[in-house]
Amino acid sequence: MHPKLYEEKNRENEKLKKENGELKTGKEKTTIAASFDKQGGLIVNYAGYGLGFEQYRDVTEQLRRLMQGGELHIRVNEESLQCDPYRGITKHLFVIYSHGNNEGKTIRVSDERLLDLPPDRKI
Repeated sequence: MHPKLYEEKNRENEKLKKENGELKTGKEKTTIAASFDKQGGLIVNYAGYGLGFEQYRDVTEQLRRLMQGGELHIRVNEESLQCDPYRGITKHLFVIYSHGNNEGKTIRVSDERLLDLPPDRKI
């Protein structure tokens, strides 16, 4: 993902957290991250579905809606992601996520493969 798009997504996430009263300034930031972990732990910062660099459709909200109990387990395809940005071409899902103390982790999953987040838990 393009660095400017990633920075924009981070600013958007910070704004949402502030609006929801989930982000404080300074020392409280770590405490807030820990409270997210107690609530389920997984935060999807960005998700793109497509071909590669700057050829992704933003599916962040779709993935956030598919989360259950702080986990995400789906088969990657146009049906689960509710879009097909490049019809007839094999695509992949690129996700930037945080879980516990691990911030900004990335994973890339090809069409018809399973996405399991957090990766240390299996269904």
